[in-house]
Amino acid sequence: MTEHDNSDPSRGSYGGPPPTEQFRSQPQQQPYQQQSYQQPYQQQPYDPHGYPPQYPTQQPYGYPQQPYGWGQQPGYPPAYGAGSQPGSQRPGLVLAASILAYVNAGMLILAGALLLFGSAIVSDIEDNAGSGTDYGTEFALDGVVNFIAAGLLIAGAVTFTGGKASGRLLLSVGCGIVLATAVYWLVRFNGDRFHDAGDGYIVWAVIFAALAILSLAFSFPNPINRWLATNSGR
Repeated sequence: MTEHDNSDPSRGSYGGPPPTEQFRSQPQQQPYQQQSYQQPYQQQPYDPHGYPPQYPTQQPYGYPQQPYGWGQQPGYPPAYGAGSQPGSQRPGLVLAASILAYVNAGMLILAGALLLFGSAIVSDIEDNAGSGTDYGTEFALDGVVNFIAAGLLIAGAVTFTGGKASGRLLLSVGCGIVLATAVYWLVRFNGDRFHDAGDGYIVWAVIFAALAILSLAFSFPNPINRWLATNSGR
């Protein structure tokens, strides 16, 4: 029998040289244990669905605060109202006063046209009758005053809506003329000469006066004063 035949038959085939002391002192490491020494977040696990890896983000303490730089992205316009000064937004009473002024001006133009048309007819009647009265001239002047008041109301409403204090001044002057005219008509048609005219004129005079009073009341609250002061400083 040869020298190789002296090995133990129970060991089977040749298994290599016996382990030395160096290999015995180091425990065998498994492949999966080596991954634990890798730095975190170097490589994300593969997702079989094809979604991109999710990187952890740290939410700052005190939710709902957002991290720095989250709010507004470059290239996008600022949010509505951002950086606006207090009182820079137009109050709703400005629009209400302007709309009432437009309505009053339209009625004044219509009334002024009727007065001018009626003054010509009344003047012809007075000349033919020889009454010696001059109501035609009075009606014509009243019609001109209505046109002037209407022009002031329209110009004031347009300028007032644009944030100009001069617009409120024009609107106030127009409303003052309307109030004075309404008082004139109430006194004039309440006399004995016009007792047959009925209450229609009184109703219209009250309507004109009420619209003028509302426009003035809506034009002078404190929010409007601050709004006009803010616009005048721009």
